[in-house]
Amino acid sequence: MGISETQMFGFAENVQKLLEKERVALKKGGIDIDAVLTTLESLIEVAVAANASQHDLRRPKKKVEYGCGHRQRGTREDCGRRDLEAQRDRRSSPQ
Repeated sequence: MGISETQMFGFAENVQKLLEKERVALKKGGIDIDAVLTTLESLIEVAVAANASQHDLRRPKKKVEYGCGHRQRGTREDCGRRDLEAQRDRRSSPQ
């Protein structure tokens, strides 16, 4: 069974903290800890961005209803279109 997003990001944070805590010992062992931390941080940033993008794609597009003084209701674009049509009608009709 896999781990959840929250668990994955929490685990990555724990690994970062552990690397920071053991920085001296890792450097003594010949590990370029700064490079490791930089790489880990960039990978986490990429994962967070991809996760946010995936959530945005999963989120259903909402059709927001607007009342714009017309008898019909619809989306903002519908109201704007009806406003333009009403303006055209007023300009084209004799006064």
